[in-house]
Amino acid sequence: MRRAVRRLALFCLALPCLAAPGHAAGDAEEHRFTALMAGQLLGQETFRVEERGDTLVLAGKLSLQRPIPQDLFLETRLLLPDERFLSYRLVNSFGDSAFARALPGDSVHLRRTASRGTSTHALAGRRALPLDNAVAQHLWLLARQRRRDPAGADTLLALVPQQLYAGEIAWRRTEAAGGLVAGERIAVERHYLELAGLLEILETDAAGELLALRVPLQRFVISREDYIPEALAAAPGSRCPEESVIVEGGGPPLGGTLTLPAAGETPWPACVLLHGSGPQDRDATLGPNKILQQLAQGLAARGVASLRYDKRTWVLNRQERRGREYGRDITLREEVLDDALAACRLLREDPRLDGERLVIVGHSLGAGAAPTVARELAEAGAPVAGLVLLAPPGRDLLTITLDQYAYLHARGMVSAEQLGTYQEQAQRYNEGGVGEDDLILFARSRYWDSVVFWKPWEDYQSQPAPALILFGERDYQITAPDRPAWERVLAASPRPGGELAVLPGLNHLFLRGEGEPGPTEYGLPGALAPELLDRIAGWIKARRP
Repeated sequence: MRRAVRRLALFCLALPCLAAPGHAAGDAEEHRFTALMAGQLLGQETFRVEERGDTLVLAGKLSLQRPIPQDLFLETRLLLPDERFLSYRLVNSFGDSAFARALPGDSVHLRRTASRGTSTHALAGRRALPLDNAVAQHLWLLARQRRRDPAGADTLLALVPQQLYAGEIAWRRTEAAGGLVAGERIAVERHYLELAGLLEILETDAAGELLALRVPLQRFVISREDYIPEALAAAPGSRCPEESVIVEGGGPPLGGTLTLPAAGETPWPACVLLHGSGPQDRDATLGPNKILQQLAQGLAARGVASLRYDKRTWVLNRQERRGREYGRDITLREEVLDDALAACRLLREDPRLDGERLVIVGHSLGAGAAPTVARELAEAGAPVAGLVLLAPPGRDLLTITLDQYAYLHARGMVSAEQLGTYQEQAQRYNEGGVGEDDLILFARSRYWDSVVFWKPWEDYQSQPAPALILFGERDYQITAPDRPAWERVLAASPRPGGELAVLPGLNHLFLRGEGEPGPTEYGLPGALAPELLDRIAGWIKARRP
């Protein structure tokens, strides 16, 4: 299918029989849903549910507004009275199609036809029902299954034909909530489930009718048009004053936020906050969590000013043509270093801030970059007073990234085919068998050239500031093998204030969690612990010229 359709993930769910729905023959129900991505309209869907003899038919149209305007026509058929899956068909306005039908023996045949040709797949010996996260009629059926047979819903099997991936849906928990339908307050059941490593939240009314589905990490929601839900988590209030600033490090101007203490004598100690890897906004928004915003407000409440800003790659991704052109040349310097240096200079120019007590606080990739930025500032005669390194990498980034994918594969979140592709790409890179424009794990080879041989712990030794180095015990991204490099460098370069600690119960975002760590929990709202904020703020305020 064309790109917009390929992004809609078709799943097949294996499940036991359902109870009959109780529709009167010939009756039809009409349902309307709206889909949003990152707060912008993605599309609208209308479908009807109708009994036609011994068949339950769901048929409708999904009109997509972006990225490419088009219509998708969808139909799902189930055999009554036990609602055994019969067939599913999708056709878009370009003529591409996807089709699934039940065969004897409870096997399912899948076929997709697009401009590149036809592909097929078979799932043998399981009862099945189609499910596409962006198709409301499928989600309506999933909510129906949960209502009519909760035990059966706990044994669902998902098949992703595009990747030949099969995996279970895990229902995590259900909680009571509330909302408004057509202006009237109603009781809501909120179901947390995990699908292919992503947390998804299915909301139904007391009768089990679908109200909405949310995928927090993708900032995706599909909702009944007349439904207004309660917020998943109240956004943290701005307790301390904030000012808008612009950071200019040689690329596009970057919007930033200067957060100041509400009280206390100036000049205040101050810090620059550096993001982790990937395109991120100034708050480091990930699902419902805004870690850098929480950190900035928590530090300001404790007497420390901070500057956070939109990452250059985040801004370029919103300037689509320029982003594609620039992506060919980006390295660690363009991604992090130049803008971090500019942010430090900006703070030193503010008379309300103590330039002699400037600290760099970095998370993940930003924690690795902080010693490199500090070294360059020291070489320019403007050393910083300290570094706070939250989950700094202690090995080369290519090895760390491969280890993360291997961890996710072992837990069924990455297919063997995907893992093999990533490992083969890394091997070709390590053997020198790639060109400048070849993609290796979603980045061009020149980017990896800038980070594979980079040793930020050596940059720490080449500048005078001490470091507070913190790791989360439940971090599956920066793990125990990353700690020895930092333990060795602290022992080799002892400085007043230098310390390293592993914090129990915290994940890569320094949020508390339970059980086996994974990306699913990043979709749950969390808060930085007051004792963590106390520790960081106290350490920063103890730095002296």
